[in-house]
Amino acid sequence: MPVSLKDLTTPPTEDEILDSFLVVLGLGGFPITSWASGGVARTILKVLSKGIVNLSTLIANAAGGGLLATSVDAWLTLLAQQVYGVQRYPATFTAGQLTLANASGGPYTITVGQLTFQWQGLFYKNTAGGSLLGSGGTLTIGLVAQSPGPDYNFPFNAPITMTTPLAGVSIVSDPASPLPLPQVTTQGADQESDAAVVIRCLSRWGTTGSAANATGYAKWALDASAQVTRVAVSENDNGGTPTPGWVTVTLAGPSGPVSGAVVSAVTLYIYGNPSDPLQIARRPLCDLVRVQSATSQTISSSPTLFVKAGTAGAASAVQQAWAAYARTLRIATRDGGYTVTGGVTVFAAKLIEIAEEQLGVVNVNLGGLGDTNVAYGHVAVLSLPPTVVFV
Repeated sequence: MPVSLKDLTTPPTEDEILDSFLVVLGLGGFPITSWASGGVARTILKVLSKGIVNLSTLIANAAGGGLLATSVDAWLTLLAQQVYGVQRYPATFTAGQLTLANASGGPYTITVGQLTFQWQGLFYKNTAGGSLLGSGGTLTIGLVAQSPGPDYNFPFNAPITMTTPLAGVSIVSDPASPLPLPQVTTQGADQESDAAVVIRCLSRWGTTGSAANATGYAKWALDASAQVTRVAVSENDNGGTPTPGWVTVTLAGPSGPVSGAVVSAVTLYIYGNPSDPLQIARRPLCDLVRVQSATSQTISSSPTLFVKAGTAGAASAVQQAWAAYARTLRIATRDGGYTVTGGVTVFAAKLIEIAEEQLGVVNVNLGGLGDTNVAYGHVAVLSLPPTVVFV
């Protein structure tokens, strides 16, 4: 029968150790049957037992921390760093920008951190200031989330509001405007999960030798930027056109497509820089590599949630759960959905299942949305603002 590390390192319980002490002391002639619970002798033995349990647990964790299959949390962070040369990515803060328009107030001098903005109950501070002139003046500023994580990644032209308003000042929200609308410039992300760290450690095998394989290219893309959380690699493919000798590396972040700066960073990491010896070329000599961002495929509808009366926050919980699900979806490398290798399908039944797992939700109507196949080179982005009906 196969033996696992858990079988070898599972620490004994406090009661098991206490029983062992009593058996040994009983064999030595000590009057263990007269030692009442709470008495001096039994209390001393319980303290010793607790200390041995703590030590045994530490030993078990240390042993498990030496193997990818059993290492977790800080143990895995240390193992990845020291053995595989992989640094766990920390959680990152969403950063973006928007433009303020002054219709009648001011002029104003905006300082860093002066303004607070809100989107769906999440808060942001401005990271840049400047002068906002009087009537007709505009000012583009940066903003950053007050907590890390992907939930703060607001969509383009999101209905962001100022909670520290200035008289006569509003946020530009005209999609046809050439001014920067509320848009994310750096996607927020959770701290890299244990599963993702393990994948990157195992992917190190793909980088041995020339790394002329899909795993190797994916590893390079993930290493080049923490903004990259999903990678699709297609051989003999030049951006969707079958071309011998070409490799297409398609990137996506927690909330969808990545920026041009991220694409450039990954390209530089793979191709290197001939004028900088520190920027080594990693691609095999005979490979031509195209690095591109995935294209967003917005799946939109106006669903209705039927929620038990008195349940608060159901709509927000469902939207966050759907967003978390979208972050798990791969980049499609073939058209045709799940029945085709590399295809991706967003199933309506899965969206309903996720929604009905949230507190108070008893039924869901997706507003006619059915199963959706994701096109080649695209990544699914969900736009499903729900209406709540209490029942």
